Amino acid sequence: MAHNDRVLVERIKGRWVRFKHSLPRAKGPEEMAFWKKKKALEGDLGNAHYKFLYTEHWGLDDEFYRGKKILGIGCGPRGSLEWADMAVERIGLDALVDKHRALGIDKHKMSYVNPGSKTHVGPMAIST
Repeated sequence: MAHNDRVLVERIKGRWVRFKHSLPRAKGPEEMAFWKKKKALEGDLGNAHYKFLYTEHWGLDDEFYRGKKILGIGCGPRGSLEWADMAVERIGLDALVDKHRALGIDKHKMSYVNPGSKTHVGPMAIST
């Protein structure tokens, strides 16, 4: 390989390494460490505060959700839709669902789905 070609290859390698290190890292390990610390501090991960965020904050009441299907994207392990027992279905979609099971999500009444799994939720039609 000629000198100029080797220089070019080294430049490309250097740029690739810088580019690769500039990409965001997978959030899984950091997020799980965060939730494990929260669980250690709080015991059960509470979710009572979510009702306000889905209702009053937007000028809505519980009845708005009656008979509807609710999909929480990136829901985490707290059970962000547990309050909505008037809904027909409550589904939490999170890439870390399988790991969140260790934090107690199986105690929740809402369903959880890992978008990378073979599980299929089906069409989500929100009635108005």
